[in-house]
Amino acid sequence: MCPEIEAVAQPFERRRHPRYHPPHNLELAIPVISPGDVIDLSESGALVSAVLPLAIGDRARLSLLVGREPFVAWAAVVRAEEGTRMGRTVRHHLGLTFTSIEDQSRLVLQRFVRPPRTS
Repeated sequence: MCPEIEAVAQPFERRRHPRYHPPHNLELAIPVISPGDVIDLSESGALVSAVLPLAIGDRARLSLLVGREPFVAWAAVVRAEEGTRMGRTVRHHLGLTFTSIEDQSRLVLQRFVRPPRTS
């Protein structure tokens, strides 16, 4: 065999580190931003309407303004059903339970769901 052809037939290894096979239960998360509407909100979760269909068990990051203050939480989908249909667009009603909320967002949420009492 000609040496030039042999060099092309055997590719040069460019990797600097060895590769290993990952465990089979590895999941790949690809962030997707999808607009939605909050139908209702409580201290433990929310019901949202979104075009993006999610399945029970999926995780999502919820980001919104509550009374002009930013609120961010990680949530798990505990309910997923088809909601409203407008032409070809289907909105999905997703019941979310909060799994992680930073302290500042928790305060924002508590001020919203527990308004001050008036005498």
